[in-house]
Amino acid sequence: IERIIIRSNDAGQAIRLKDVAEVKAGIEAMDKSVRINGKPGMYLGVAAREGSDILDVVESVVRRVEQFRTDENLPAGLALTSLRDESIETKIRLNIVLQNAVAGFVLVMAVLFFFFNRRIAFWTAAGIPIAIAVALIGIPFLDITINRISLLGLIVVLGMLVDDSIIIAESIYTEMQSGKPPEEAAASGLSKVIRPVISTVITTVFAFVPMYFLGGPVGDFSMEIPTVVILMLVGSLLEALFILPVHLGHAGMPEGGLVEPPGAKLIAGLERRYSRLLQYCLVRRGFIAGSMLTGLVLALGLGILVVRFEMFPVDQAWRMWIYGKTRQDSNLEATERQAMRVESIVQSLPAGVIKSFTTTTGIKWDGTQVLPNLFLMELILSPSTERSMSAEEIKVFAFSRIREQKIPFDMDYYIDGGGPPAGKPIEIQVIGNENTQRLALLDQIQKDLESLGATNVDSNYTA
Repeated sequence: IERIIIRSNDAGQAIRLKDVAEVKAGIEAMDKSVRINGKPGMYLGVAAREGSDILDVVESVVRRVEQFRTDENLPAGLALTSLRDESIETKIRLNIVLQNAVAGFVLVMAVLFFFFNRRIAFWTAAGIPIAIAVALIGIPFLDITINRISLLGLIVVLGMLVDDSIIIAESIYTEMQSGKPPEEAAASGLSKVIRPVISTVITTVFAFVPMYFLGGPVGDFSMEIPTVVILMLVGSLLEALFILPVHLGHAGMPEGGLVEPPGAKLIAGLERRYSRLLQYCLVRRGFIAGSMLTGLVLALGLGILVVRFEMFPVDQAWRMWIYGKTRQDSNLEATERQAMRVESIVQSLPAGVIKSFTTTTGIKWDGTQVLPNLFLMELILSPSTERSMSAEEIKVFAFSRIREQKIPFDMDYYIDGGGPPAGKPIEIQVIGNENTQRLALLDQIQKDLESLGATNVDSNYTA
């Protein structure tokens, strides 16, 4: 290396690197540093292969780490800790699906037992697990896995699964009450409502079809939701059309005939009141129609003016980042000292809010630059059901303390709401050949945005 020629002439004279510099062998100076939960450390990321089961992968990794702790004699002061476990979110959503399915089944059973025969109630409620089974059987053939997005589709549609079954069961029950044998009542009851039932399901399916036409990363991200919803609706419809009538038709008439359900008197009273209300509305149909139209317009106006649109809300977010930069002439050690002050603020949060945090000094938040005056802190929050603060409240807490302590960082944040990486709400590119003009325009745009009330205005320019 010392003999590398850096300049020479025609006479054969040369200036070598050793003539102008001293070359020594040694360890390269750090260009970035990592701190884990406020202590020096390093991290290892494990990524699952495509098609792998995240729950199985995480279980295997945890088992291997525990075995390593047992087999290896770790030096004092050295510890292994889990920083980010993405299977937790999947487990939470699986539990939500299971709890909603069980709760829905129990509630449907209770309502149906109150208003219908016990056998009818049972086979009507059976539509929930059958629809879920159809969806779970169908999604592998459509190259869909059980993940946070597909589970969201399951959760969305759970409340719609027994609507068609209830309509058909009620029609068959009415035919049985009129004295028809079970098989004839099943066929007659189904034939009377089959068209509106199918129309209802098709209408619901069409309501989710537009999600297939969403463009960009949002469309790619959400495409699994309508697929899962449609599969479950189709499964529920198949159960209502082919399984439910067969079981009710072959169940036979109970000895002594149909027993009046506990809610029969309540239903009779409601029907009488509904009949009087309907007659009142029909007599004054102009006034009622006008009132309904006025209410619809007011509701739409209220929704447009008051209801805030947020594609991916961050209420239950479990990951967030705080990042920033100090003065251009700051070295890595000086930046790390200031980052440690931010760490102390994070550590002052109430117990149980933060699961872990990792501070990387010397790197830009998007990984595009490695400079000694940059820092990035990733916070892994406890599950939303186990902490007392939302991600937004954590951000407000941290930044208010940062301002109070006058930490010399130009800082920003990002909260992962579970959606695709869509960037900031407003992004402007300044393109041109003359750097001076670009920087002047960039500075003017930033000032104009801040004067309009925009916050966290940042640029990727580094002097």
